[in-house]
Amino acid sequence: MLPKELNDQIAKAKAYLTNDPHGDLPLHQRAPILRLLGDGREDMKAPYPSYLPGHIRRYTLMKMCAEKVFFVWENYFQIDRTPQITLGESDKYIQRGFPPTRAEVKPLINRLLACVENDPDAGAAAMPGWAAAYAFLLSESDTDIWTRDDAATMEDLDSEIYGWTGDFNASLAYANGPVGNDDSDDSKRREFWEWYLNQAVEEAYESVS
Repeated sequence: MLPKELNDQIAKAKAYLTNDPHGDLPLHQRAPILRLLGDGREDMKAPYPSYLPGHIRRYTLMKMCAEKVFFVWENYFQIDRTPQITLGESDKYIQRGFPPTRAEVKPLINRLLACVENDPDAGAAAMPGWAAAYAFLLSESDTDIWTRDDAATMEDLDSEIYGWTGDFNASLAYANGPVGNDDSDDSKRREFWEWYLNQAVEEAYESVS
């Protein structure tokens, strides 16, 4: 069962989504939910402190978002499974109970970014790769945008792509681009965020007892 405060915040986000004409759920609606998933630890450096529950839940949520749109990646990149391999590695860090070292992170992230940055025609098909990269980096450190004082007023596109959250990247893949893009599908965007609020957040929260 979700805590009342988290349930209340999800209800507010659902009301916002219902009234948004483009089916969008911007960062200022998601940041409080991400924060309410529980405590994390900003300093994850040696001697390898263990993960706190909120950290694992946020990682799980971002991983679920990336996995939901892997079909978009596969339709374009065919046999390249770099995002799936990357998340498989980050799962190992979560399971062992302490985060990867920078030496473990760098080669995998470089390989993934090479895929998504070197194909200018990929468009939204590259977004699952960005979503996977975000989840992978989250397995290293829980410090992120929802801890900022101005997160409650921020829009996703206020940041450069390197700062976009994994859930936002996944929504771009699912809807084939951002709000206002001629090829973007508002109904698919709404479908993604409804899944996020109705299922994914609760499953991520319950991934830690």
